[in-house]
Amino acid sequence: MRFWKISLRASGASWLILAILACLSLPAAGAAEVTGAQSPVVYQEDGPVADELRMPLYQWSLKESSPRGVVIAMHGLVMHGRAYDSLARSLAQQGFIVVATDMRGYGRCGQDCDHAFCEKPDCRQKIDYEKSYRDLLKLSEQMKGKYPGMPVIGLGESLGAAMAIRLSSEHSGLFDGLILSSPAIKHHTFVHPRNVATTGIVIANPRAQLDLMPYMKRFASDDPRIISELENDPLVRKHLSIYELLQSSGAVRKTMSYVRGILPSVPVLVIQGSADRCVKANAVVLLLSHLRSSDQTVKWFHQRGHILLETAYIKPDTMDAVVSWLKEHVNPQEIQARQGPDYISSQEDGTDRHYPGKDISLFSRQLPSLRVILTGGAL
Repeated sequence: MRFWKISLRASGASWLILAILACLSLPAAGAAEVTGAQSPVVYQEDGPVADELRMPLYQWSLKESSPRGVVIAMHGLVMHGRAYDSLARSLAQQGFIVVATDMRGYGRCGQDCDHAFCEKPDCRQKIDYEKSYRDLLKLSEQMKGKYPGMPVIGLGESLGAAMAIRLSSEHSGLFDGLILSSPAIKHHTFVHPRNVATTGIVIANPRAQLDLMPYMKRFASDDPRIISELENDPLVRKHLSIYELLQSSGAVRKTMSYVRGILPSVPVLVIQGSADRCVKANAVVLLLSHLRSSDQTVKWFHQRGHILLETAYIKPDTMDAVVSWLKEHVNPQEIQARQGPDYISSQEDGTDRHYPGKDISLFSRQLPSLRVILTGGAL
């Protein structure tokens, strides 16, 4: 498949659409309680916390277990909280409580015709990232208060990663760790045959709802199963106006300015595919060069695309990366112990090698506190 890069002066409307799709994530199938050889995972939709906060809520946990930590999962553009179903069930099996909601204008908020989640004049049907940010803050604080002393991890993919970064930066101590998948730092720009038609629509009416499916099919994923998820999930928002796309762009534009505000004591896992066609994979270097965390880990997947966590078709090694990191970082004493000597760990072809801080080319020259794990190929 071929792509053509264009300059920033080319077709402004289409450039904006594709730029915002850098924040795109795709959905998993619907959820239900499952049982088997493992302990049963309980999936709960809404409940007392949702009623109190007036927002949709999705929660996964083990039926009878003492939880070892809480994960707050934040979704990406056009998405909804239940997109993390497959990941959440795996984490629940490991003893974690996973909680997610729908941002305003998306998922059940966007389809809330009965205004069940609205309080006049505050309507959640409309996209509002600033209010969604405050919603996520309330949810995170609620979970932290409900489970005192328990580690709370912020997890987000693409646009969700931007929200997690800002929350951790502006509210010290809110999260005890961050998992950032395909963080939207720098985006790719491509030419698409629909450019001329799209530009005409935008000029005529900036609030006209644009069909995003052609762009999603071409740029979101090469996996037809993921595209099928997107097409068949009724909660996925498949149309946005150029005005709403501009709102989305603004929500992630300042992400880098928040990075330095994250405390050095907060461990960070970044997951990135080298073949990401939505965001520039090498922007991870920029992100981590501004990050003050003394415990940074990058899981680098060779020839892997943008969608890594918000799908029912998560690769086993991707799932293992998240689960292993969480198991290692839920103990505050272990986090403190790791904040000593800086080191880099590189894993490739099943072997582990440890390097002093400045021995591994690009990453080690700039980021001596980083652990880089390469899977299937070099950076």
